[in-house]
Amino acid sequence: MKFLREFMGDFSMSGTRRMQGPGNIRAGEPTRGARSSIFDLEEEDEAPHAAILIVRDKRGRFLAVSRGEDVTDMNLPGGKIELGEEPAQAAMRELWEETGLKVHRMHPVYTALADNGKLVAVYKVTACSGKLRPSDEGYVDWVTPDELLNSTHGRFFMKMVKKLNIELF
Repeated sequence: MKFLREFMGDFSMSGTRRMQGPGNIRAGEPTRGARSSIFDLEEEDEAPHAAILIVRDKRGRFLAVSRGEDVTDMNLPGGKIELGEEPAQAAMRELWEETGLKVHRMHPVYTALADNGKLVAVYKVTACSGKLRPSDEGYVDWVTPDELLNSTHGRFFMKMVKKLNIELF
């Protein structure tokens, strides 16, 4: 959970207390060098296990992919981060594989534990292109927030919506 605290912001040792720590903002933890990004992690850190993307259309719907043949269980596109792959690379690869869309611009917006205990990095896509197509992963469609809230990962979606203060309707 150390990575999550750093990403979300743990300022419990600000000011004088920070100065009393052994070269770190949190006393008792080893000093780390600067990272080029929040996702440039060392092996002992809790690196994200999966990456998902938020893609919305002008009508406020979310791009979603079914879980296999079950078109009643739609979830945000994304998946497992492969060995040696950066979370952002995994997100772009997963979007292409699952939907046929190519990311041109995105940025990290959220990182949290999913119900299955995996740390998930979430990216918001602000520019993409391509033609939507189904894949081996499942059916692709634009869905309402209610459909995502009732999906397998609906609890994670709701937690993310609340944290990011996303307007759903």
